[in-house]
Amino acid sequence: MAYTAGDGISYNISIVSDGRENGSSSSESTRWAHWGLAFTGVDLSLVDSAIQGVPLSATGPLLACWRYGSSGAVHIQANSSAVRLHGTKLERNTAECGSGGAIYVDCSVVTLTVDGNSTISGNSANDYGGAIYVFGTVYSLTVDGSSAISGNSAGKRGGAICCVGYVDTFTVDGNSTISGNHARNGGAISVSGDLDRLTVDGSSVISGNSAAWGGAIFVDRIVYNLIVDGNSTISGNVANDYVTSSSW
Repeated sequence: MAYTAGDGISYNISIVSDGRENGSSSSESTRWAHWGLAFTGVDLSLVDSAIQGVPLSATGPLLACWRYGSSGAVHIQANSSAVRLHGTKLERNTAECGSGGAIYVDCSVVTLTVDGNSTISGNSANDYGGAIYVFGTVYSLTVDGSSAISGNSAGKRGGAICCVGYVDTFTVDGNSTISGNHARNGGAISVSGDLDRLTVDGSSVISGNSAAWGGAIFVDRIVYNLIVDGNSTISGNVANDYVTSSSW
């Protein structure tokens, strides 16, 4: 289904799949169904929601491969001022022929926030962004409120989150953890442009992530400011260019 609406709309949704693929028709309506939910021109807030076990594969109608292999159980098609996951679970979703196992954002986002004890785990993508893929700029990316991003993977970039563009600030705070994610570049997070400020605070932990380049975080260009404070740690991440022999 597709939603088009005004500003500031919140959707409390639950998509729980039994693992079967979505249909075999090549119609336009199946394209929407294959994404799960599609949003045009809205700010998206998922509150106390669950997106679990959604398979997006080339064995169905192939329409999950529209535009640079886009997938995403939730697909946002226009610039957004805010995308927020609060008390939300994104678990075991897969983009077998593209990017963004759980969420695919097609343009730029002012703020992307994961908070309220949210969990992003066990998601995967063949290409970019095991859980979340943003095809554009993110001005503020925040993981807060005892949230956990763990056990996600991508074949190329951003085991959990991949941003293709500039990121102004990336903050991990409030006893949050980013751990056990894996990708070719950026075990947990990949940023294709500059990163102005990276802050890990409030007893938060980034650990146990792995990649060929950038065990935890891979930035194509420059990180201007790095701050680790408040009893927080970045440790035990592995970058080894022999981890995988797959292409960039």
